[in-house]
Amino acid sequence: MDISHYLMDYYNNRRPHSYNNGLTPAAAGKNLIYCPGILDHDNGKLAPELEEIRDLRAQVKRLQMEKDILKKRRSFFPKKRSKVFVYHTTQEDLAWKV
Repeated sequence: MDISHYLMDYYNNRRPHSYNNGLTPAAAGKNLIYCPGILDHDNGKLAPELEEIRDLRAQVKRLQMEKDILKKRRSFFPKKRSKVFVYHTTQEDLAWKV
């Protein structure tokens, strides 16, 4: 083992760290307490209320994205202006209406 691997191994694994209360990472890992509720997520099943909230949040996110797309589209393609036909009346048309 060359010196660089030794130093990396020492600083990463063997040296006590202040955030582990002076324990090496290996010793700190042995002291962990396994809590089934923390690591197990009940096979991904959620309560019906939480599942509905998750679905509604996804729907809101999708609708906001659609709204943003439509806003961008509107800026690229402005409204078409309708053609206005102006009818000029002549003296003959006025005589006919009288």
